[in-house]
Amino acid sequence: MTFAIPGINRMILRSVLSIFLFVLTYILLICSALGLIVLFALGGIMVIRFYPSVFTVILGIGLIGIGLFVMIFLVKFIFQWHKADQSHLIEVSESDQPELFKLIREVVSEVKTDFPHKVYLSSDVNASVFYNSGFWSMFFPVRKNLMIGLGLVNAVSETELKAILGHEFGHFSQRSMKVGSYVYYVNQVIHNVLFDNKSLDTLTQKVADIHNYFGVLVLVGEKIIHGMQWVLAKVYTVVNLNYMLLSREMEFQADESAARVAGPEPLAVALLRMDFANYSYQAVLSYYNSKIPDSIKTLDVYPQYRYVLGFLAKENKLPLVNGLPHVDVEHRRIYNKSRLVIKDQWASHPDIEDRVERLRKYVIKSEIDSGKHAAQIFRNLEALHIRATARLFDQVVYPGPVVCLSEQQFIENFVKEYSENTFHQLFNAYYDHRNPVFSENGSTDANIPGDLAEMFGSEPVSLAYTFIALENDMNSLNLISQGGLKLVSFDYAGKKYAPGDCVRLMADLSKELLEVQRQLDENDSKVYRYFHNLAAQQGRTDEFKEMYAAFLRMNEKWDEYSAVYINMVNASLFVHQPASVHVINASMSALKKEELLYRENLVLLLNDPDYQSVMKSDARGIFAHYLSKDWLYYYQPHYYEQALTVLFESLEAYKTVLSGAYFAAKKALLDYKANLFREQASF
Repeated sequence: MTFAIPGINRMILRSVLSIFLFVLTYILLICSALGLIVLFALGGIMVIRFYPSVFTVILGIGLIGIGLFVMIFLVKFIFQWHKADQSHLIEVSESDQPELFKLIREVVSEVKTDFPHKVYLSSDVNASVFYNSGFWSMFFPVRKNLMIGLGLVNAVSETELKAILGHEFGHFSQRSMKVGSYVYYVNQVIHNVLFDNKSLDTLTQKVADIHNYFGVLVLVGEKIIHGMQWVLAKVYTVVNLNYMLLSREMEFQADESAARVAGPEPLAVALLRMDFANYSYQAVLSYYNSKIPDSIKTLDVYPQYRYVLGFLAKENKLPLVNGLPHVDVEHRRIYNKSRLVIKDQWASHPDIEDRVERLRKYVIKSEIDSGKHAAQIFRNLEALHIRATARLFDQVVYPGPVVCLSEQQFIENFVKEYSENTFHQLFNAYYDHRNPVFSENGSTDANIPGDLAEMFGSEPVSLAYTFIALENDMNSLNLISQGGLKLVSFDYAGKKYAPGDCVRLMADLSKELLEVQRQLDENDSKVYRYFHNLAAQQGRTDEFKEMYAAFLRMNEKWDEYSAVYINMVNASLFVHQPASVHVINASMSALKKEELLYRENLVLLLNDPDYQSVMKSDARGIFAHYLSKDWLYYYQPHYYEQALTVLFESLEAYKTVLSGAYFAAKKALLDYKANLFREQASF
């Protein structure tokens, strides 16, 4: 069968032309720099010749120096070589892993491409192609390396790994890959010119310090360079927008290679699982990150990762096929009800669902998956796991003697913490992004029928997430209508719209949002009445009302405390942006006014009994340090980084305490309701 990748040649042409635009621009800048050297050299010589004095000698040397300064700025990238960081990788050979290399050779043969220069294992849920590059690599071939993540190996079958390798080797064989290497180096050059100027800045500062005249001339040179940087930044946009478009098509083309190797289904299944697998892997890493203050780590993170993969699959009601979670397109859409589609022009990869849709259009028989896990083809897997895990924790500094958790200890602790930080399954994720509503409207007659399976079934849960999606879509449409997001067009519910259609579309969505809100209010009223009745039947009505009142109290406090936090964050944003001294002084004055209210609220928070259970000792220490004095954040012309760090640490701790207390109050109410249900069921 022949596969056609629409528009790929046109995209390659556009990328090549944009690279030519960069080359032409750079040549013009080089010529300009040469012209400046000649012009300033002649000017300097003439000044010295006709007006000989100490001043004119300094001026002449300075003029010549400006031209040389600009030229060095433009050509310094030639002498740099970028080498990919490989310190976290484990190189493997054919003698180490014969089964893996056998599979690689099989895929290389089918794709008809070159064997990788080297094969590495990483710790991640990923696979990729990489190579070292420098200026001269644009003219001479560079052999590519293959990287396979052990997180990936533990989350796919052998057939799926074969399909993934087919995708990666598809990149090896792409003629457009060379275009990618040119774009990559163009970006390296532009990054070097725009941002990698520390050594040059140090040199020019030393020159400027020699004499005031040199300082003025250095300033002239910097103005010229800023103009050149502005031009290159514009070219960067053109080059990369065209290449991102090509890159997305290259991914589709590489998927085609995978389909040729193993059929479309193995890669489609693996792609749909990847986000969930990475989520599970990150959950394990987050667990150990939280244990750094306690000096706790593990020798082998991967058995724990495999456990979490299965555990979270069960929690999310995902079936296991051959021991691996099966994620379908419908599951990916459960919590994302948005109908707004804005193509991200800066994305290097297409959306996974778009890739799966195209894969499943290929009329080709897929290889039958034997069910054998990819990890089974690796020799000495446990030793590889331990090496990769050691590299994960290499850079961590622990405060005390390190304790390594066993797999069983991790499982017990992880499940306990997961339970403490999630809501009861009885509610079916209905309250994950929605609050239990306090309402005494309607009858509390114990005979009122109620069915929890209906109240927390798929339809109400879908409505809850539809409400969130509608609010987010309306915010995005409002941003588009006000010009905050520059678009030619966008899709909504499968139809194409122009920015001018936003107001009409928002009016329609507003009506839909009101109807969804009405249905949710009706369901929330049923829920309240249902649990109120359970409490009444168990003689716990007053207790029930107090639990709701406690949550309502926390809800009101959240609004008050979080408003202060938001105002402080907004008032401090200016420190992350370049600004004139006048703007900084005005902004700092506004920040100090907001800070007075923030400090008052922080003292209230420290003494509020509703927040004591989540007020950890480290947060108290951060707050005490911040409140110990009135910090000076800026004194012209410098920010005081240490003082700003104290401020931002206090804001982060403030947010953590607010969120923790709010979650605890919400969970307490929901756990109480779940307990009412359990006790009623036991009667």
